[in-house]
Amino acid sequence: MENNISEKKLSKSQDLTLKFMETVFQSVPSMLISTDAEGIVTHWNIAIEKFTRVKAAEAEGKPFWEKVPFLEPYKTKFRSVIEEKKGDRFSMVEIPGDEIKYLDISINPLLEQNACGAIIQIEDMTESRRKDEYVRQAQKMDTVGTLAAGIAHDFNNVIGGIKGTVSSIRYSIMLNKGNIVKLIRDMDKDLAIIEESAKHGEDMVEQLKSLARKKEKDFSTVDLIKVIENVIRICKNTFPESIEIFGPDDEFPSALVKAYPTQLDQMLLNLCVNASHAMTIMKKEGGSRGGSMSVSLDRVSPGKHFSSILPGASAGDYWLIRVSDTGVGMDQDILSKIFDPFFTTKGKDAGTGLGLSMVYNIVQNHKGFVEVYSEPENGSIFNVFLPVSDEQPAAVPGLSENSAKPEPGQAAEHATSVVREPDRPQLTVKFKKRF
Repeated sequence: MENNISEKKLSKSQDLTLKFMETVFQSVPSMLISTDAEGIVTHWNIAIEKFTRVKAAEAEGKPFWEKVPFLEPYKTKFRSVIEEKKGDRFSMVEIPGDEIKYLDISINPLLEQNACGAIIQIEDMTESRRKDEYVRQAQKMDTVGTLAAGIAHDFNNVIGGIKGTVSSIRYSIMLNKGNIVKLIRDMDKDLAIIEESAKHGEDMVEQLKSLARKKEKDFSTVDLIKVIENVIRICKNTFPESIEIFGPDDEFPSALVKAYPTQLDQMLLNLCVNASHAMTIMKKEGGSRGGSMSVSLDRVSPGKHFSSILPGASAGDYWLIRVSDTGVGMDQDILSKIFDPFFTTKGKDAGTGLGLSMVYNIVQNHKGFVEVYSEPENGSIFNVFLPVSDEQPAAVPGLSENSAKPEPGQAAEHATSVVREPDRPQLTVKFKKRF
């Protein structure tokens, strides 16, 4: 009799526990699917019903990928989770449709006494993604504003080069009316200068369009060397002449990562703009402005020391982008806050406080890490680690394949200079490019 009473109490307690767990399963806002080891649906909560418009009665007893087609590509991952009894997570998965959705998908093993299965958790991150894009776009436009003065100066040089060459053409026509051969030769040289100037102006427009672009390019394989070249070109075109800019050595033929191309452009440009400000507007009143900024690239392998400094670092190699400057530097108090949104030491009219916050978010979204070293009056070093990829690269937006590369000793700025050619008495405008 006592055994029967104990069994009934145990059975009732188990029933209450099961009902409680079912209530929790149905009440959580996340979409939840419980399956057996073969992927057959055993439980289907209200949130996934609303998202898929498939009732629990229709889904239970069927393979999960039949009722949720966008989970079809995760069948292999599901089997790995079951076999290895180790969960996996996939962030910001883009789901096409009338309205594009962004989902976080987690697959975790579900271990019971007599059987095993999995819990699939799906979070709708679409609204969060839109907010991030809005903030990122606002910060992009802030960066464009920062570069505007330098870009305007650059365009003035382009226009000056074209106008001066047009004047030279008119002079050639007047001077060589009776010498068609010399007129054609002189005009050919002048037209080449105009073409070169127009091409440079076109490159600047493409760089600005790339930076200000609202629609993000697809996640693809990107060559960091081309990203660095593109950003250094923008910096040399727009930063004050008092700042020396050094790029990486030609040690690597390519440096491939999986990334959103324009986000990497923005991340690196934000670090460079921050370095520029540290050497100019953040200097004390009356102090000399200027210094040097260098961008270097290296390939590193994680070890115990690496993992202890950067918790969560995965196995495999990383590309290390290092941006260093000789600016004002930072103390420990400022260092502890630099990645906080809206934190700035530049004053209300010189920055939004979003630049380094966006750098941190972009690097995190690419499964990377950021390190910072700095001391007051001794400059700063930002180290960005991004996982190496072995796939072939995609084109970098805004980077023209035909753009000229820097030559040793090339002029540090655009300049319009007036010279006289020995065989040609008229004035000719020469346009010198800076990259």
